Amino acid sequence: MNGTVEVMEVLARACLPPEYWEAARFEVLVHQLLLRRLEELPAAETHARIIQEAHNAQALACGTPFPMLVFPCLFEERAGAVSEHYRQQERLFWQIPIPALAATLR
Repeated sequence: MNGTVEVMEVLARACLPPEYWEAARFEVLVHQLLLRRLEELPAAETHARIIQEAHNAQALACGTPFPMLVFPCLFEERAGAVSEHYRQQERLFWQIPIPALAATLR
């Protein structure tokens, strides 16, 4: 992924005026962390929520003086909460006994 980031930075510097370079680097950071997180999660149903939380964290981080420093922490916290929620839901699903199956096991 580092090669991709370097190429994106070179393209940003070649195609964008200097005042947009930092914004382009921030976008690359956001997408890099988002893709890494999505690769870690096998359950596709969590992907939409993770993407939504990435956008929320990005918006919050942009309101601070140091968005590139704040975003990774915010995103990790929010994505972790989504992952934990889905893990809990999965555990609850498998703990609920199915009445018909429970009756046949007796």
